Amino acid sequence: MDCKEAQAKIPNYINGTLSSREMENFIAHIRACPVCYEELETYFTIHLAVATLDEGKPDFYNFSGKLEKDLQQKEHMLRRGRAAKHFLIALGLIVLAVLVVVVLVTYEFLPWL
Repeated sequence: MDCKEAQAKIPNYINGTLSSREMENFIAHIRACPVCYEELETYFTIHLAVATLDEGKPDFYNFSGKLEKDLQQKEHMLRRGRAAKHFLIALGLIVLAVLVVVVLVTYEFLPWL
């Protein structure tokens, strides 16, 4: 992902509408590119400030810390999604192995089939 693509995806990141793959690529780019990180931080801060004002609670504090926390939460979510996918693949392989063993044992003891 280049800077132009990453900056175009900032609103989708803030609104939470990126797919897992887009999110993964976006965060990887943001982590590696200080210019895009700063751009995201600006938009994220504005979004939080407006949301805070709309709620009637003017808490203007550590917005960049909130961005970092948001990025970490989304990275954690992506890791959990990958772990779940790997678990399901492993479970499927185990089930397949059990079925193969059952078939082999069945044919070994019932050779007339």
